[in-house]
Amino acid sequence: MEEKLKYNSKEKEKSLQNAATLYNHEQEKENFSHREEELKKVIETLRAVISQKDNMLDNEEKVKNLEIQNLKEKIQTLNNNLETLKKEKNDYVNKDRQNTLKIQDLEATIIKFGYEKNQALDNLRSNEDFFKKEIAELKEKLVQKDEGLSTSK
Repeated sequence: MEEKLKYNSKEKEKSLQNAATLYNHEQEKENFSHREEELKKVIETLRAVISQKDNMLDNEEKVKNLEIQNLKEKIQTLNNNLETLKKEKNDYVNKDRQNTLKIQDLEATIIKFGYEKNQALDNLRSNEDFFKKEIAELKEKLVQKDEGLSTSK
């Protein structure tokens, strides 16, 4: 009986140890499950942060791309304006050349008209002198005829 009691007592002790071990294992399982849940939450939080950072980077990249596109458009506009100014300058230079040529033509025409005017004046003076001589000669002849007529009367 004593042995039976000892045996029962050992069995109870073993049972208690097994129960304690099982309890400890269950506690460890719960701890692991709890830690696993906490880690899952941390992982989800990190994923959300990473996703948010990715979105922020994407938005920054989009903004930078838009800024780059705007700058490219501004450069193109400036290049177009520069080309327009070059054309306008060339047009102005060409018109200036044409105006210079027209002025030179007008100056040449003025000089030519001046020369022709002087020639015409010289011709008029010569003609005037010629006609004065003719008139004087005609007057002389008229006077002689008048004298001849008055003497013959």
